Formats: sequence, C-alpha cells, structure tokens
Amino acid sequence: MRSDTSLTFNPPPNWPPVPTGLEPDPTWRPDPSLPPAPPGWPLWVLRRKARPGSRLLSRLLGALGVLTVAALLVFFLTSEGRVPRPSAEGQGTPCALLTPIRATTDSKALIVTMRMTSLCSRGALLSNKTRITITSSGQDVAAGTFDLTTTPIAVPAPTLGGQNSVVRDFRFPIGMFWRTPDSLPALDANATTSSPLDVRYDADGADRPGKVDLPAGSTTPLEAIAPAAPRGGDAEAATLVGLNAIADSDRQAVDSQARDQWVPQLSIKWRNQEWEGVTYADPEILVEHLKLRLSHENVRLVRSNEWKTLSANPDSWVTLEGKAFPDPALANSWCDANGFTPPNCFARLLSNADPPPDPDHVYR
Repeated sequence: MRSDTSLTFNPPPNWPPVPTGLEPDPTWRPDPSLPPAPPGWPLWVLRRKARPGSRLLSRLLGALGVLTVAALLVFFLTSEGRVPRPSAEGQGTPCALLTPIRATTDSKALIVTMRMTSLCSRGALLSNKTRITITSSGQDVAAGTFDLTTTPIAVPAPTLGGQNSVVRDFRFPIGMFWRTPDSLPALDANATTSSPLDVRYDADGADRPGKVDLPAGSTTPLEAIAPAAPRGGDAEAATLVGLNAIADSDRQAVDSQARDQWVPQLSIKWRNQEWEGVTYADPEILVEHLKLRLSHENVRLVRSNEWKTLSANPDSWVTLEGKAFPDPALANSWCDANGFTPPNCFARLLSNADPPPDPDHVYR
C-alpha cells in the first residue's frame, strides 16, 4: 500500500455513530444486528493521509474550480450556435471521455459498457496499447491492458445534432477486477458524460486528435490482454476492499433468504491456508470466489465471523450457494447435481442461534 494512503473505516449512513475511540481495522466485522448497508456502500475506502497545509491548498483549489466553472458558463452562454472546442489537443492529453453505462458479467469476466465521446474538436482515434483503470469513490474496480492496434476505436468529432459518441464493451477477465456489478452503484444507461464509475486510460501515445475516416466500428467486445496496476497502486489493498464490498452487498440477501436454513457451502478460505497445492492469500481467495460466482447463479460471499455456525474458522471467507433448503440432504443433492466432488461442497447450516445448533454441517 502506498505510504501516503491508508484504509479508512466508512460507516454507512443508516448505522449509529461510531463510539468515540473505536478505530476499526479491515479485520473488524460488524455486529450482525446492525442493519444492512445500502447497496454498493464500501465499508473501507482508500484515502490519502492529510499533509500539512493540505486544507489551505484544498480551499485554494476549490476557489479556482469555482472561477473555472464560471468562465466556462460565460463561454457557453455567449457563444450561441457554437460547438465547444476543447483544448485537449496536446501530446499525452486524453482525447476521449469514457463513460460507463452498464456493468455485467459472463462466466469469465466483468464487462463494462462505455459510451465514448471526443474531447478534441476533430475527433479521436484510439489505436495503440493502453492501460484502462476504473474506480468507484476512489476504490479500484478493474484494471487491464488493452491492445487496440488491430481493433482501433474511432470517436467522432463533437457536432451539433450529430452522432457524437460510440458505445463499446470492455471485458476484464477474472484477475483483472475486484468488484462485482451488484457491489457497485447503479449506472445510467442513458448517461453521456457522467457516471459513478471513473475511467482513465493512458493517453500518451494511445490516442490522437484528427479527422477519422475509418468505416463503422466493430461491436465485438474488447478484451484486456494482461493485468494492469490498479490506479491506487496497491493490488493487495484493492483485493481486500473488493472482498469486503462483495460480502457487504451480499449480506442482506443471505440474511433474508438463508438464515437458519441449509445451504451448499462451496468454499471456505483464509490467509496462509494451503489447499490442493495452493497457498491462499487475499488475491487467490477473490479469484476462487469469482470463478464460482460467475459459473453458478446466486452464489454469495460471507465472513465466517458473522455467523456462529461458521465461527470455528475465524477470519475466513465463505462462498455459498444462495439457494437455501430446509434439510441438509437437499443441500447436498444440489452439490451432486452441479458436479461438485467431495469435500468441496457440502451442506452447511447458517445460524446465529445461541447456543449454535448441532450439527451445523453434514458432509456427503
């Protein structure tokens, strides 16, 4: 993790105030009696540490921003009939704006659909290798390297009343993303320039302004060819934040649909665990969960500390099939029907009853 950043606790607005002196760390788990956080709400955010004079600098930058907005308003309001001519024409300055309008998954990847508009007056052409990163409220969502040399993207110049954008799908395979669509804020399919997800690409040599004469662009999804460093610079931190965000988004569904019932347990993993030739850390735990989640419907992630029947393995991440059953035989039948071999899938009771029920699991 960068020395000037730290993971900071971010309590949801529907939780009571944090007691004075309590400073949770990423291993802390919320009391199960607390209400579920809003969908997509991150309990941990990566923030820069405050530096001397940073508040004064923030105020100065804020004042400068107000003046800039005012100047732009004057320009637009006094230039009737003109199309704004952006100044993003220099070498290394992005010529395209990528606005996410939809996020989905298939069995192998996160797919982010983006509307692309030109920031340069003559249009833009993206035609080289470039790193694309996505964040949400400063938290890393995905990062990958895309090779556009054989599949260039032509973005039309901004014109009044014309077709000013193109829409393309960008695929980030497992290992190149840390958040699932249901752990992200809702996206607007009609958005043109704003989105709760922020997308950046390395513009230096990756695009250029200029007239575009390419034929109509392909609609084939573009797939990342290699992982890329997350924008925050720390893949370990991005993974831990991602695991917590996914578990937070799943919590309400698990609590309402599976409490005091039997579910198929697909995996339980913790740091430094050795299993089937793999020593697990957070990245391996997330990759395994995503492979299961994207291959089967209704797969959920829970923290073992949040359920008394799972607490025998503290600080573990448990992947479950979200469909619940009234008895363990039916849960184990689901494992058989879906091709899982023992001991990788078995019936697990989810309960916070005191004392915990016995038995709380039944092997096949």
